[in-house]
Amino acid sequence: MGWWTAFRKRRAIRSYLHEAPPALLRRYGFLEGYSPQQVLATLSAARLSREHVAYACALFSPEHEFVAWAHATAAVPGRVSAHDLYRALRAEVAEDYNGGHDFVLKPPRKDFDDVAPLRRSAYRGLDFPWYR
Repeated sequence: MGWWTAFRKRRAIRSYLHEAPPALLRRYGFLEGYSPQQVLATLSAARLSREHVAYACALFSPEHEFVAWAHATAAVPGRVSAHDLYRALRAEVAEDYNGGHDFVLKPPRKDFDDVAPLRRSAYRGLDFPWYR
């Protein structure tokens, strides 16, 4: 693989890791795994590279859905099984971007809109006796 191809692959994977999770959360909410169709639709909507979609589908889809998608789209090269491809893609990304740990989606943080607001006067320090 030439340096230009490797560069484009790294760039695509990095965009999948940084830009796809927030886009998936906005479109579908937090799920343990997204279907490959949801991942592909999100990549298109977010205008992310579709050159290495197998990586994106392996990162965000459960294994059984990835295997079904891989067989339906003939994304499995040669004699490699779809299960082995799924594990190899995830292991490659984990090694390069996550310190060897398998990539998992973390639940979203609680948003500040969900937290009960402070009283308005608290922002100006009027209700804090030590502030006077």
